[in-house]
Amino acid sequence: MYQNIVIALDGSHNAALALQEAIKLAQVKQGRLILVHVASLRDISVEGVGMLGNHDLHTLAHERGTQIMAEAEAQARAGGISNVTPLILESWDGAKDMAKVLLAAAHDHHADLIVVGTHGRGGLMTLLMGSFAETLLRMAPLPLLIVRNVHDDDENKLFDKRPVL
Repeated sequence: MYQNIVIALDGSHNAALALQEAIKLAQVKQGRLILVHVASLRDISVEGVGMLGNHDLHTLAHERGTQIMAEAEAQARAGGISNVTPLILESWDGAKDMAKVLLAAAHDHHADLIVVGTHGRGGLMTLLMGSFAETLLRMAPLPLLIVRNVHDDDENKLFDKRPVL
């Protein structure tokens, strides 16, 4: 069974559902959860409409990542997982680079499974923006669990407060 589980977190409801699955898996064998948030500095710079300098981008990325990690770590510990490693990483170049950053972290932490959430969209949006989960699926050299959210509810940011079973 999986002992070192990487979970990709971005603060979305999709990621929260994936975290719940990762916690369930870690509970089976008292596994380790490596919580990974890869901040897209490009996306943050677009949101800031070029008004933020590099230092401000890093600060904003780490503030968001810290909030996401704190919520996820609290949820994991509430689920009985004591071995939790939070990581906040950065990327400038979209889904492919973000996937590379996540895979490098998985390698460095001897992961044997990566868990990621997705909204399951396809078509034109995937063509225009790329799909992180799809890119990760093509690149991952280890097992990947993709937890699909059947609802299109990314507006539910951070984590819902349902108990982990």
